[in-house]
Amino acid sequence: MSEQRFALLIANSVYKDTNFRPLPSSANDVERLGRVLKDPNIGGFASIKTIINKPENTVRKAISQFFEDKKQSDLLVVYFSGHGVLDSDGTLYFPLKDTEKRYLSATGLEAEFITREMDKKRLGRVVLILDSCYSGAFDRPVKSTAIPDLGVTFNSGYGRIVITASSATEEAAAGGLDKEMGEYSLFTGYLIEGLETGKAGGASEWISIDDLYTYASAQVMRTPKPQSQTPMMVSKREGSPLIIAKNLSYRQQEPQSIDVLPSITRQVPENPKVVKTIVSNQKVLEGWTELQNNLEDITSMIDQFTYLGRGGQDSLQEGKFIWDMVRIRIEELADLHHHLQDIGPAHRADGSIIQEPEWDPRIDEIRHLIDQCYISEAWEEANRRVTDFHHVCERYKLSIRLMISEVIRESTSITDKLYQGTDQ
Repeated sequence: MSEQRFALLIANSVYKDTNFRPLPSSANDVERLGRVLKDPNIGGFASIKTIINKPENTVRKAISQFFEDKKQSDLLVVYFSGHGVLDSDGTLYFPLKDTEKRYLSATGLEAEFITREMDKKRLGRVVLILDSCYSGAFDRPVKSTAIPDLGVTFNSGYGRIVITASSATEEAAAGGLDKEMGEYSLFTGYLIEGLETGKAGGASEWISIDDLYTYASAQVMRTPKPQSQTPMMVSKREGSPLIIAKNLSYRQQEPQSIDVLPSITRQVPENPKVVKTIVSNQKVLEGWTELQNNLEDITSMIDQFTYLGRGGQDSLQEGKFIWDMVRIRIEELADLHHHLQDIGPAHRADGSIIQEPEWDPRIDEIRHLIDQCYISEAWEEANRRVTDFHHVCERYKLSIRLMISEVIRESTSITDKLYQGTDQ
């Protein structure tokens, strides 16, 4: 990791305005996450700046200063833990120590401010992590149906990844992950756990942003909660995955991946059944990886579609064109999904079957509704449906990531046994 790595960690846990309840876990989030990222054996970040319970003007200045004099090759991480609220127009704000709910637009930190600061310089490697709620903390008038679209709000620039602890309509759970670790927000607690233990990296030497998101998201969704919480990730970048940390649990192994099939076949001819399993797993892995990449392209197109939706009637025809492409790609995706089912399942080291993700019927249902919106030229309704469509695709994408990670982990375990001569 030769590039320079910088992090700005912001938390607000106490508020002068009693309309905002205290969030003790937010300060814990920043302090522990900062130590992990600073650790030379894990994150190795050159600079960690923490802002805890500071006034709105102080936080704004810190954000502006953070993006100054940074190179395109630098990895920049901006993290926020605290409340997230919506005004009556659906504008997303982050309340700070001196924010007054009655004067939210004048005293709160609007999400668009972060976007504007990032846009001032064409930065190639920016990760924004938001552990906050988007509804429930703020009593939005009933007449408002606006929901902020993260792909539009934060991803107008180049090379950005936005990770959120919950969707635009959910609260994010706070506190109580691990008594030994102290109280942390549920999502951030699992981010920290994934980095400190190396569990997020699996058998890899490094932990990428994608690995970390996949691990924390899976843990959140498996944890019993009083209400639904679905972490989200919106990514606009090209090239290899962004590495955020070293994997402390990594140990040098031979081989490191399942791309060693010829040598295994030659060395262990007396284990044809095991070799067949590895070959089969490789085919499954290649197929689902192709599907995942196609789904990434589709969600990027959806982001572009939603952005055009802010342009009003003048963007209608271009939006229709993009949606037509999305519809075609979704049909191809469905065909690929069904084809993968014909290939057969992957297997674990113990011989059991790895469950494959199921095709979500809501993808087809919402796609049909959007088609109907275009027939009637109901642009606003189409835009809302596309946001729902994006959320469904993100859930589907997460299930694919979890399955791919398990296939890699189990296949690596099988090859380890082969080389150690312990397989029966």
